[in-house]
Amino acid sequence: MNIFIKENFLTDEQTATLKESVYKLQPKWKHVSQMPVNSQEVRSRYPAEIVSHAEKVMENLNFLGEGIYILDGKLTAIDKEVQDLMKEEFAWLYEKVAKFFQTLYNNPNVVLHDELPIPGFHIFSGNKQERRNFEWHHDSTVHLLVDNVDQTSVYSFVILVESPKDTAHLEYKLDDSEDTYTLNYQSNSFHMWKGSLMHRIGAFELGADEKRITFQGHIYYDTKTESYKIYF
Repeated sequence: MNIFIKENFLTDEQTATLKESVYKLQPKWKHVSQMPVNSQEVRSRYPAEIVSHAEKVMENLNFLGEGIYILDGKLTAIDKEVQDLMKEEFAWLYEKVAKFFQTLYNNPNVVLHDELPIPGFHIFSGNKQERRNFEWHHDSTVHLLVDNVDQTSVYSFVILVESPKDTAHLEYKLDDSEDTYTLNYQSNSFHMWKGSLMHRIGAFELGADEKRITFQGHIYYDTKTESYKIYF
Protein backbone atom coordinates (compact mmCIF):
# COMPACT_ATOMS: atom_id res chain seq x y z
CA MET A 1 0.00 0.00 0.00
CA ASN A 2 1.75 3.16 -1.22
CA ILE A 3 -1.13 5.63 -0.78
CA PHE A 4 -4.15 5.46 1.52
CA ILE A 5 -6.94 8.01 2.05
CA LYS A 6 -9.56 7.94 4.80
CA GLU A 7 -12.29 10.33 3.72
CA ASN A 8 -14.37 12.21 6.30
CA PHE A 9 -11.79 11.53 8.97
CA LEU A 10 -12.76 14.89 10.49
CA THR A 11 -16.01 16.81 10.38
CA ASP A 12 -16.18 20.39 9.11
CA GLU A 13 -16.51 21.52 12.71
CA GLN A 14 -13.42 19.57 13.82
CA THR A 15 -11.34 21.00 10.98
CA ALA A 16 -12.51 24.50 11.94
CA THR A 17 -11.55 23.81 15.56
CA LEU A 18 -8.15 22.55 14.45
CA LYS A 19 -7.52 25.69 12.40
CA GLU A 20 -8.61 27.91 15.29
CA SER A 21 -6.18 26.14 17.64
CA VAL A 22 -3.26 26.52 15.21
CA TYR A 23 -3.91 30.26 14.99
CA LYS A 24 -4.30 30.44 18.78
CA LEU A 25 -0.76 29.10 19.12
CA GLN A 26 0.67 31.45 16.48
CA PRO A 27 3.14 32.97 19.01
CA LYS A 28 4.76 29.50 19.10
CA TRP A 29 5.19 29.19 15.34
CA LYS A 30 8.84 29.07 14.32
CA HIS A 31 10.28 29.93 10.93
CA VAL A 32 12.48 27.27 9.37
CA SER A 33 15.43 29.67 9.69
CA GLN A 34 15.19 29.22 13.49
CA MET A 35 15.69 25.46 13.28
CA PRO A 36 18.96 23.50 13.72
CA VAL A 37 18.86 22.37 10.09
CA ASN A 38 19.43 26.00 9.12
CA SER A 39 22.39 26.57 11.41
CA GLN A 40 25.64 27.91 10.04
CA GLU A 41 27.22 24.51 10.70
CA VAL A 42 24.71 22.78 8.43
CA ARG A 43 24.77 25.51 5.80
CA SER A 44 28.56 25.21 5.52
CA ARG A 45 28.18 21.61 4.31
CA TYR A 46 26.58 22.68 1.04
CA PRO A 47 27.51 24.88 -1.93
CA ALA A 48 26.24 28.45 -1.72
CA GLU A 49 23.87 28.00 -4.68
CA ILE A 50 22.11 25.07 -2.96
CA VAL A 51 21.72 27.05 0.25
CA SER A 52 20.37 30.02 -1.69
CA HIS A 53 17.85 27.81 -3.53
CA ALA A 54 16.68 26.21 -0.28
CA GLU A 55 16.18 29.63 1.30
CA LYS A 56 14.03 30.77 -1.61
CA VAL A 57 11.90 27.59 -1.65
CA MET A 58 11.35 27.62 2.11
CA GLU A 59 11.06 31.37 2.69
CA ASN A 60 7.43 31.09 3.87
CA LEU A 61 7.71 27.83 5.83
CA ASN A 62 6.91 27.92 9.54
CA PHE A 63 6.46 25.09 12.01
CA LEU A 64 4.27 24.46 15.02
CA GLY A 65 6.28 21.68 16.60
CA GLU A 66 9.46 20.22 15.10
CA GLY A 67 9.83 17.53 12.48
CA ILE A 68 12.82 15.25 13.02
CA TYR A 69 14.12 16.32 9.60
CA ILE A 70 14.71 19.91 10.78
CA LEU A 71 16.54 18.96 14.00
CA ASP A 72 19.75 17.79 12.28
CA GLY A 73 19.83 14.87 14.73
CA LYS A 74 19.79 17.19 17.76
CA LEU A 75 16.93 15.85 19.89
CA THR A 76 18.01 18.22 22.67
CA ALA A 77 16.68 21.03 20.45
CA ILE A 78 13.08 19.83 20.87
CA ASP A 79 11.02 22.61 22.48
CA LYS A 80 9.46 20.79 25.43
CA GLU A 81 7.18 23.73 26.25
CA VAL A 82 5.65 23.67 22.78
CA GLN A 83 5.34 19.88 22.90
CA ASP A 84 3.39 20.11 26.16
CA LEU A 85 1.15 22.87 24.79
CA MET A 86 0.39 20.78 21.72
CA LYS A 87 -0.37 17.67 23.76
CA GLU A 88 -2.95 19.69 25.66
CA GLU A 89 -4.41 21.70 22.77
CA PHE A 90 -4.62 18.81 20.29
CA ALA A 91 -5.24 15.92 22.70
CA TRP A 92 -8.49 15.04 20.94
CA LEU A 93 -6.73 14.85 17.57
CA TYR A 94 -3.84 12.70 18.80
CA GLU A 95 -6.37 10.35 20.39
CA LYS A 96 -8.37 10.18 17.16
CA VAL A 97 -5.25 9.43 15.10
CA ALA A 98 -4.13 6.74 17.56
CA LYS A 99 -7.55 5.07 17.45
CA PHE A 100 -7.49 5.13 13.67
CA PHE A 101 -4.17 3.28 13.60
CA GLN A 102 -5.31 0.85 16.29
CA THR A 103 -8.15 -0.16 14.00
CA LEU A 104 -6.06 -0.12 10.81
CA TYR A 105 -3.34 -2.33 12.27
CA ASN A 106 -5.57 -4.34 14.62
CA ASN A 107 -3.16 -3.48 17.43
CA PRO A 108 -4.14 -1.55 20.59
CA ASN A 109 -0.54 -0.46 21.24
CA VAL A 110 -0.33 2.86 19.38
CA VAL A 111 1.35 5.70 21.28
CA LEU A 112 2.89 9.12 20.86
CA HIS A 113 6.66 8.77 20.80
CA ASP A 114 8.27 9.63 24.14
CA GLU A 115 11.68 10.53 22.66
CA LEU A 116 10.84 12.18 19.33
CA PRO A 117 8.69 15.26 18.68
CA ILE A 118 4.97 14.58 18.33
CA PRO A 119 3.07 15.36 15.09
CA GLY A 120 2.79 19.06 14.32
CA PHE A 121 2.14 21.51 11.53
CA HIS A 122 3.65 22.92 8.35
CA ILE A 123 2.50 26.53 7.98
CA PHE A 124 3.33 28.40 4.80
CA SER A 125 2.62 32.05 5.51
CA GLY A 126 4.27 35.38 4.86
CA ASN A 127 5.21 36.82 1.49
CA LYS A 128 3.49 36.35 -1.82
CA GLN A 129 4.99 33.26 -3.44
CA GLU A 130 5.09 32.17 -7.06
CA ARG A 131 4.73 28.49 -7.95
CA ARG A 132 7.98 26.69 -7.23
CA ASN A 133 9.23 23.12 -7.02
CA PHE A 134 10.25 21.62 -3.70
CA GLU A 135 12.89 18.95 -3.13
CA TRP A 136 12.28 15.24 -3.68
CA HIS A 137 12.81 13.13 -0.55
CA HIS A 138 11.56 10.13 1.42
CA ASP A 139 10.58 9.82 5.09
CA SER A 140 12.35 6.66 6.21
CA THR A 141 15.32 8.00 8.21
CA VAL A 142 13.86 7.62 11.71
CA HIS A 143 16.12 4.58 12.27
CA LEU A 144 19.07 7.00 12.42
CA LEU A 145 17.64 8.46 15.66
CA VAL A 146 16.05 5.51 17.48
CA ASP A 147 16.46 1.74 17.63
CA ASN A 148 14.10 -1.15 16.87
CA VAL A 149 12.50 0.43 13.80
CA ASP A 150 10.80 -1.88 11.31
CA GLN A 151 11.77 0.06 8.19
CA THR A 152 8.94 -1.42 6.13
CA SER A 153 6.38 -0.06 8.61
CA VAL A 154 7.23 3.64 8.29
CA TYR A 155 4.34 5.71 6.96
CA SER A 156 3.71 9.46 6.71
CA PHE A 157 0.35 11.16 7.10
CA VAL A 158 -1.22 14.57 6.46
CA ILE A 159 -4.49 16.33 7.28
CA LEU A 160 -5.24 19.53 5.40
CA VAL A 161 -6.09 22.42 7.72
CA GLU A 162 -6.09 25.39 5.34
CA SER A 163 -5.35 25.61 1.62
CA PRO A 164 -4.60 28.53 -0.68
CA LYS A 165 -6.60 28.80 -3.91
CA ASP A 166 -3.80 26.77 -5.53
CA THR A 167 -4.82 23.31 -4.29
CA ALA A 168 -2.53 21.81 -1.64
CA HIS A 169 -1.19 18.48 -2.87
CA LEU A 170 1.59 15.90 -2.78
CA GLU A 171 3.71 14.93 -5.76
CA TYR A 172 5.23 11.44 -5.79
CA LYS A 173 6.99 8.84 -7.92
CA LEU A 174 6.42 5.11 -7.99
CA ASP A 175 9.26 2.57 -8.04
CA ASP A 176 11.19 2.28 -11.29
CA SER A 177 9.37 5.21 -12.87
CA GLU A 178 10.27 8.83 -13.49
CA ASP A 179 6.61 9.76 -13.96
CA THR A 180 5.23 12.21 -11.42
CA TYR A 181 1.84 11.56 -9.83
CA THR A 182 -0.35 13.93 -7.82
CA LEU A 183 -2.36 13.41 -4.64
CA ASN A 184 -4.68 16.36 -4.00
CA TYR A 185 -5.37 16.89 -0.32
CA GLN A 186 -9.08 16.72 0.46
CA SER A 187 -10.74 18.65 3.26
CA ASN A 188 -11.40 16.59 6.41
CA SER A 189 -9.53 13.56 5.00
CA PHE A 190 -6.59 11.57 6.36
CA HIS A 191 -3.85 11.05 3.74
CA MET A 192 -1.17 8.44 4.28
CA TRP A 193 1.77 7.14 2.24
CA LYS A 194 4.68 4.75 2.63
CA GLY A 195 7.79 6.40 4.10
CA SER A 196 10.03 5.01 1.34
CA LEU A 197 7.90 6.64 -1.37
CA MET A 198 9.83 9.37 -3.18
CA HIS A 199 7.74 12.53 -2.85
CA ARG A 200 7.72 16.28 -2.39
CA ILE A 201 5.38 19.12 -1.46
CA GLY A 202 3.35 19.88 -4.55
CA ALA A 203 4.21 23.20 -6.21
CA PHE A 204 1.79 25.95 -5.28
CA GLU A 205 1.27 29.68 -5.52
CA LEU A 206 0.63 31.63 -2.32
CA GLY A 207 -1.15 34.96 -2.20
CA ALA A 208 0.01 37.64 0.23
CA ASP A 209 -2.94 36.94 2.55
CA GLU A 210 -3.10 33.17 2.02
CA LYS A 211 -1.84 30.28 4.13
CA ARG A 212 -1.17 26.62 3.48
CA ILE A 213 -1.46 24.64 6.73
CA THR A 214 -1.15 20.88 7.12
CA PHE A 215 -1.04 18.57 10.13
CA GLN A 216 1.96 16.28 9.59
CA GLY A 217 3.15 13.08 11.21
CA HIS A 218 4.72 9.65 10.79
CA ILE A 219 4.36 6.22 12.34
CA TYR A 220 6.52 3.10 12.61
CA TYR A 221 6.41 -0.30 14.33
CA ASP A 222 8.79 -0.74 17.27
CA THR A 223 9.96 -4.36 17.15
CA LYS A 224 11.06 -4.40 20.82
CA THR A 225 7.91 -3.03 22.46
CA GLU A 226 5.63 -4.45 19.74
CA SER A 227 3.89 -1.09 19.51
CA TYR A 228 3.33 1.56 16.86
CA LYS A 229 4.89 4.93 17.61
CA ILE A 230 3.72 8.27 16.22
CA TYR A 231 6.08 11.21 15.71
CA PHE A 232 6.83 14.28 13.60
